Amino acid sequence: MLALRGPLRLADIDRAMGGPRRGLQRLLTSLEHAAVVWRDPDTKAYDLGMGLAILGSIASERTALPRLAPPHLRGIAEATGRTGMLLLRRDHDVVCAHSEVPSVGAALVLPVGRAIPLWSGAARAILAYLDREEVERVVPREKMQAELTDELATIRRQGWAMARGEVLSGALAVTVPVFDAAARPIACVGAMGYDVHDGGENWLPSVRSAAEALSDALGRQTNRGPRDDSPPAPVRR
Repeated sequence: MLALRGPLRLADIDRAMGGPRRGLQRLLTSLEHAAVVWRDPDTKAYDLGMGLAILGSIASERTALPRLAPPHLRGIAEATGRTGMLLLRRDHDVVCAHSEVPSVGAALVLPVGRAIPLWSGAARAILAYLDREEVERVVPREKMQAELTDELATIRRQGWAMARGEVLSGALAVTVPVFDAAARPIACVGAMGYDVHDGGENWLPSVRSAAEALSDALGRQTNRGPRDDSPPAPVRR
């Protein structure tokens, strides 16, 4: 309605929708707090908010990644002899959006649609780059221990995460985050295979190259600006 006829005052919206004004006022207040709508302080009229543009941008980037990623995942698979995978963030977890297996040799396959908690294993490549408040929101209190906060600090410092047996039993995974145009970690790419003595670090160059190429394709900012790098405090019992 606001997109077609806005800006509109509360009385105009009320007449158009025919609903109880009290419930409508609460709804508009909630939408205003979320920046989905905004209210002109002079005219008291409501219009579309900038939050919609941000949500649209995030949705566009996340839907673009499964289309952009396959050639880069194939590059990972052929360079490492392991499965290349794309994991997309979905609030409290990540979901496998696409994977590519090498043309030669046996490969482990993470099923498309498989969800992994954001605080677990390979997904920590994303978790490590979230602001402290966001980490505390998405990680259950019982999981927020000193060991996890130390690992997140290490991942952020080195730029990649490693998981043993946390994605699939007997599997080793190495992941690197993918950033959007606003420098938000919205996904990660990785290589996954049977746990071997090389420790997976030999897979890192191709994984990092793919992550950087996808971040650049999304218009990643080279200067991310200031932020709070301190890790969240562990829960004290």
